[in-house]
Amino acid sequence: MLFTSFAFMLLFGLTLSFAAEEASSTDNNLVMMPPGCECVDNEWENGCKTFTCNCNCDLIYGTCDLGCCCDPECSADEVDWFSDECSSGNEQELKARTCSDTDPALEKVNNWRPVRMDEVVEECLEDLLCISKNNNPTKYNLYDHVEYLDPVSTFSMNGIGDKLRDYSSHYSTIGITENSFTAGSNSLYEIGDVLPVVDEDKFYRGSLRLPAVDDGGFCQDLDVIHFGRSRKKRRCSRVVSDLSSSCTTSFNVDQYVTNLFVGSSRLSSLSGETNLETDPSFVRVSYGSLEDGDGNIVDVATIAPSITVWDEEATVCKNALKALTYNILYNDSGGIEQVTADVQVSDLQVNVGTAVHQQFAVKFMKVTSNQTLRVKSGNPGYIFGAPVLSGVSIVDSSGGKESVQMTTPSSGRLSTMNAGNCELISTTGLVVGFGEDVSVGCLQPLNKSDMADLCTSVSPNHPLLTSISVNNNTVYLPIWLDTTPNLLVGIFGNADPHDRTHWLSIHESIAVKSRHYFADDGRCEGLPTGVHYKFLWTYVGGSSNPQAKILSAQKEFEHMPLIHQLREPNQKQNHAFTTTVSWTYFENTDSGSVTPPPPNLLFTLPDDAFYPFVSSISYAPRTKGTCCIAIITTFLFILLNNL
Repeated sequence: MLFTSFAFMLLFGLTLSFAAEEASSTDNNLVMMPPGCECVDNEWENGCKTFTCNCNCDLIYGTCDLGCCCDPECSADEVDWFSDECSSGNEQELKARTCSDTDPALEKVNNWRPVRMDEVVEECLEDLLCISKNNNPTKYNLYDHVEYLDPVSTFSMNGIGDKLRDYSSHYSTIGITENSFTAGSNSLYEIGDVLPVVDEDKFYRGSLRLPAVDDGGFCQDLDVIHFGRSRKKRRCSRVVSDLSSSCTTSFNVDQYVTNLFVGSSRLSSLSGETNLETDPSFVRVSYGSLEDGDGNIVDVATIAPSITVWDEEATVCKNALKALTYNILYNDSGGIEQVTADVQVSDLQVNVGTAVHQQFAVKFMKVTSNQTLRVKSGNPGYIFGAPVLSGVSIVDSSGGKESVQMTTPSSGRLSTMNAGNCELISTTGLVVGFGEDVSVGCLQPLNKSDMADLCTSVSPNHPLLTSISVNNNTVYLPIWLDTTPNLLVGIFGNADPHDRTHWLSIHESIAVKSRHYFADDGRCEGLPTGVHYKFLWTYVGGSSNPQAKILSAQKEFEHMPLIHQLREPNQKQNHAFTTTVSWTYFENTDSGSVTPPPPNLLFTLPDDAFYPFVSSISYAPRTKGTCCIAIITTFLFILLNNL
């Protein structure tokens, strides 16, 4: 099945087109076939251009992914642990001789599989039987190879990347399946087991739970977590009927983190003498990270015992739970060694009947001692909604080799600013998900004096301004707009930071405009007020298991005039600044098909078919001579009967 372009909803707000700089010349010899794939067609000078990929579930570097039988980092014991659902993913290729044979060198440019025989039975009849025509049905189709496209022309007016876009999120699970496995009886946990939980008072709290999403998109509370079954980030809704009550229940962070202990094995038990802090049978749930409503990371050592509180006077739920991800580390024996929670909170003040969104996820990862775990955003193609990998180029001073340093936050994920007050927000708040069109804005209160200062100041110490160099010109812009220079993005979801060819430059299209302040009407022009990221992507590989890749990327700045419209010059007015991310699908075509290998030339006979001419054949080694004698004897017998 071929996948065509996706429709996108129209983004609110305006976008301007600017004169672009020269395209980057550093993107040379970019990767054609990503790691972990197999070339099925021609090998070109710069690499294989048509290929298939068969291990989408290998999403964590440096450790075995639970349930991923094709993960090369899984040991034989671990694969056995996943039950008999395992499949190596390798295909046994049968070969046979064609009647019109070809030179082996020509087979590299032949769309059909090489057909050469090596079977014992076929060898003894190589002068008698051959394949005259291979009419096997198509096994799978391949997407055509697509060159990386110049962002200047791609995103220019009427270019293939200049389209109306849908700013609703698009998700897909192409090639990704959720496996359910049964572990071995010797493991501390079996896959699918529930995780026992107790509190600091040694009161059994049942199993570790986390809200899930029901069929209507609402939060289904207290859904049981099962060992080894990770959950992708999913957003659910809650309709608030009584915020003061919900603040201490549905939006309370403490119920998921504070004073909870998880059994390190499915057999963990309590006694009156159990010390939960020192007993290896239990693991405390702790904070991995805590992010406040402004996108700032909070030092978990300074937080109060109770995070979420109801402020009766202000009618605000302080530090209401916005998002939570459990990270559960297990060891070789299937025992749990660590449970951490990455938490996002924000102050919540809403009216009755308002729908509020929360997001939950669970990650199971194997403990590794020799390296830091790094999660891929697909293997190899991006998973829709997975973070876009980003980084900056670095050069080894000793050997001169170019590699990529993954940028923050969370080890190399492209991000935009958060919403809120521009002056107070973080510029690295909202992680950009692959295929997700996003618009996020902030408001900055300014009076006429503030606006004049923002529009004319050249001070390097201005609290709200920063500067970048464009074509030897200094451009001033607000600090809350992303100014990371020479940013790269991973072409595939498993882009290797040690290989520069796996990374694509984001072309920066920046108009060099002078700032001007018009005092008579309180108007500022020429100040950047928005950043727009534009991506072009397509599918490659086999059409039955397509792999999403990024073809082109551009970042451009927008300049909208700021006008103070209030009567009082000292009265502050909110002015909007925006960041948008848009994705355009480049429709790829089917370049051809690959057929399955040819069948055996001879039908299969039972081992005693030639009795009494050949005895005990099922117990004797099958040699070429034995098979040939049996077959020739059969032909002579048939010939004599027909005389």
